[in-house]
Amino acid sequence: MQEEKYSSVRTKIVGQIFDSLTMGGLEKMITGVAQKVHNPIGRAMVTMGTKSYLWATKTYTVDYYEDLVEFFKEAPLRTPVLLFYSLNDPLLCPDAMEDMIDKWRAMNDPRLEVFSKCWPISRHALHVRSHPSDYHLALKSFLLRLGLETPTSRL
Repeated sequence: MQEEKYSSVRTKIVGQIFDSLTMGGLEKMITGVAQKVHNPIGRAMVTMGTKSYLWATKTYTVDYYEDLVEFFKEAPLRTPVLLFYSLNDPLLCPDAMEDMIDKWRAMNDPRLEVFSKCWPISRHALHVRSHPSDYHLALKSFLLRLGLETPTSRL
């Protein structure tokens, strides 16, 4: 992955925040997206259409996606990271997320501190609206740990 080309950028990254990563495979994402369609026929069409598209473009989409996910899990950027997620997220397999968190922590790299905030129930990418005080507390604590000022927000 062209590490030398981007080494100057990597040195400027002091921390990472990920909200609602999609992990656990394409099948989980396909069914998660289809769940947003309330009409059963529409849901089936979204599922079949997405599966057909991914099958037809496998070498450009599926293979590329799977390689990048594997790279993300196996070679994380060595900076502190904060992960927000929920156990009921239709686009996430919580076990896959927790396995990645355990794997990163097991690397025992002091530069790669892993912090997470998980809710039993929270909508995908809407944790800040569903749990504003918990979200902002975790975010503020993380940013202070990095020595950064905490932003003010109207969210």
